[in-house]
Amino acid sequence: MQVLIKAVKAGDESSARVAVDLIGYRIAHVQQDALRGMSSEAFDLIFEALTLTARDGGGDSYWWGRSLSTLASGDPSRAAKAASLSLCGEYFQQEEAQKILVELAHAHPEEVMQNVGAVMLDEKSGIRFFVGHYRGLFNSLPLNVISRWLDIAGVNGARKLARHLPVPYIGPGGEPVVPELTEFVLEKFEDDDRTFAEFCAGTYSSGQLIGNFASQFEAEAETGLNTPVRTSRLHTHWCRCDTESELKMEILD
Repeated sequence: MQVLIKAVKAGDESSARVAVDLIGYRIAHVQQDALRGMSSEAFDLIFEALTLTARDGGGDSYWWGRSLSTLASGDPSRAAKAASLSLCGEYFQQEEAQKILVELAHAHPEEVMQNVGAVMLDEKSGIRFFVGHYRGLFNSLPLNVISRWLDIAGVNGARKLARHLPVPYIGPGGEPVVPELTEFVLEKFEDDDRTFAEFCAGTYSSGQLIGNFASQFEAEAETGLNTPVRTSRLHTHWCRCDTESELKMEILD
C-alpha cells in the first residue's frame, strides 16, 4: 500500500484505482471484529489512500464509499474529513460522501460539521457550495451544532450554507411553515443581502416549493395576523411567477 500511495501522490491514476479496489476487496472480505484488530499502521495507510482519492474515488466511487463507510466507526473524524473532501469531487463521489456524512451525523455531528465547515470556508473548494445541493446533509445536523459553527464562521459561512437550508412549505392547515434552521439563519444574518440571495437561489433551483405560499403571506400582510414565520424578508419577497402558480423567489430593491 505504501508503494501505491507514493504513486498516487505522484499523480498516477491507475495506482489510485488499484489502491481503492484493493482496499475495497479487503474490507468486503473481513468481519468487523477483524477490522478492529487491524494494526494502526494498516489503518493509517488505508485512510491516507482514501483521503488522497477523495475527489474521484480512484475511478471507483462504489468501493471507495463502501470502504470509508465500513471504516467510519473506527475513526469518525478522519472518515468525516475524507467524505467532506468528496463533496467537491465528481458527481458519484458527492453522492457517496453525503450518505456517509449523514450516517456519521447521527452519532458524531460535531466532527461532521467541523470537517464540512473547513471545506466550505476553503477559498478554492468553498465555491462548490454555491452550486451544489447538500440540503439532506445539513438537515441531518442538529441546529445547535450548526449555530455554534456559524458563531465562528460568521457571514461567510452563512452565505455558503444558505443555498442548502430546508425549504419553507405549506402545513396541513394551510399555514406557512419555515423550518427552524432556515428561520434561524435568515434572522441571524438578515442584514446580509448575499445570504438571502443564496437562499433564494437554492430554494428556486430545488423545485420543492409546494402550495400557494405567496398568497398566504399577502393575506397575512393585509390582515395583520400573526404567523409562525417571523423572518421579515420571507414575508415580503415571495412572489408568483406565472399563471400556473409556480413560485419563485425575488429580491426586491
